[in-house]
Amino acid sequence: METRVMVFSPSCVWWAGLIIFGIILVSLGLAAILFTEAVLHILVFILGLFALITGIGLLIAAWKAARQDFPWWPLLLAGIFAILVSIVSFIRPDLVTAVIVILIAVLAIVVGLLLAVYGWVLPNSLVSRLIFFVVGLLILIIGILLVVFPMPSATVLLRTLGLFSIIAGAICTIGGIFMRIWGMRTCTEPMAR
Repeated sequence: METRVMVFSPSCVWWAGLIIFGIILVSLGLAAILFTEAVLHILVFILGLFALITGIGLLIAAWKAARQDFPWWPLLLAGIFAILVSIVSFIRPDLVTAVIVILIAVLAIVVGLLLAVYGWVLPNSLVSRLIFFVVGLLILIIGILLVVFPMPSATVLLRTLGLFSIIAGAICTIGGIFMRIWGMRTCTEPMAR
């Protein structure tokens, strides 16, 4: 008589989670592409809500610190700042979106410029120098475009993230299906005696 046992391995257990994660990623990606403006507003609202909760928590921490004779004023200032950010994000979500895009743009400009300079001064082969220089210039151009057109860039960024989310979700879902098909074969193999 042959005895079959369940073997604990990731392919035996995690395939369903991977499929669910993939479906969620595809759904979020589709929402980001089809309902870009609404998703942008939701993300800024969530940021504002997070800042509000953080600010209230910091104000409570400042009050408790003051009651125990600990330094309280940095917590108070941080709490006030967080609450002000939340108010701005609720009243002017477009402004917060633009600020986020500008921060991403500054990052792209600095990194792109430094990569281009690195490619220019790199003592290695011409191919390495060219790769770093061209990639740096491309990132720099993207950063400049983000500064010049922050609001249209926000929708392009979100749609690009949505596309990547759909691709990653499809890969996760397909991978989970293959894990289910192939993994269950190894999960119920006869136990060696």
